[in-house]
Amino acid sequence: MFRTRQARDYKMVARAGRRIPSYPEASSTPFACRPLRPLPGSLAGSATPLPLLRRLPASIIVRFDATFDWRQYQGRTAPATALPVGLCLAAGLFSGHALEATLAAGGAIQVGFAAYKRVTRWREAALLLTAFGVALSAAIGTVAARLPALLLAVAIIWSVAIALVGRRYGDQARWVVLQCAIALVVASGFPSDWRFALQRGALVFVGGAVQVAAVTLLWWWRGEPLFGDRPSSDPDASARAAWIEPARMALVSVGALSLSTALPMHNAYWVPMVALLVMRPTVAAALQTSLERTVGTLLGAGLATALVALTRPGPLALVAVIVGLAWLTYALQSVNFTAFMASLTALIALVISLNGFPEAVVALHRVTATVLGALIALLVGELFELVLTGVTRLRGGGTDARADRT
Repeated sequence: MFRTRQARDYKMVARAGRRIPSYPEASSTPFACRPLRPLPGSLAGSATPLPLLRRLPASIIVRFDATFDWRQYQGRTAPATALPVGLCLAAGLFSGHALEATLAAGGAIQVGFAAYKRVTRWREAALLLTAFGVALSAAIGTVAARLPALLLAVAIIWSVAIALVGRRYGDQARWVVLQCAIALVVASGFPSDWRFALQRGALVFVGGAVQVAAVTLLWWWRGEPLFGDRPSSDPDASARAAWIEPARMALVSVGALSLSTALPMHNAYWVPMVALLVMRPTVAAALQTSLERTVGTLLGAGLATALVALTRPGPLALVAVIVGLAWLTYALQSVNFTAFMASLTALIALVISLNGFPEAVVALHRVTATVLGALIALLVGELFELVLTGVTRLRGGGTDARADRT
């Protein structure tokens, strides 16, 4: 009897391992987690060949998403959003202002993603809001970084705004505010006085303005209307989103910024940036996003290092490579998250290398910051899950809060 039951259990585990089912609502959401189904009852209460799996919460068992959705390929618009990046870099290199060129190119890269977003019926609204927002945030972050307390206060305000705007207007508007927060934390890595802050903000805005002009010209050339239907939004009006999401975002920004100031790393500002980017409503979703982001970052770091080591390009050739990577980044952003992160990491590493930083060092810093930022986001998310579970039990609910959101 025992051998028969044990053999049946092994068959169930083997069958589950060959085909991991996913929930329909998770598979239809970009970058969503795909949790495993609960183990069979005969495995849950008896000795099982996988004791560690039995102890893990179902909310953190995820699988790596290696699918490519080529229906989301943005090959037609990507060249128009990649060329402004090269124009900013080429202009700076020809004039002998490499630092100014990278700042303008950074603004062009961020605003370029807004060409694929819709926040109002006017298609250019996302572009202009992102251009103004990241320029203003870059200037504020440069000045606020001189006073750590002021920087933390501003970061909390921006983080809470991410959650509140997303709750009220949906994910597209949330993305715009998230880009502003990213510009804030990136600029905090270069504290200076108000003169350089204004210069930095102006350069970021110039790069964004070049991007807006290029995308508008593309739409005009194609004969596409600048006004369309009102974009669909899915605001979250639940009581949980009213206070938990702002609190989580604020705690993540404070923890990540505090850690970044203690790291002996020039690009430590990537830690809070990654932490804000990987935050998701559930721990499982954040874990999967962190996994895919880390793998993509490792691949992109290796790609950037290999490209420079094997080809040793000159400045103009390096700009051409950067334009190609920018095109690949924009084209693959909705096809596969890991591939998107690989191309984006290589792009950022090569842009920063124009200022004299070795590509290998930049890539190593990027990988380290990605891991640390993801860990902070996961720890904060798990902390809130535990608190919610305890509150639910104290109120007599008797259920695990994590089970309700998986």
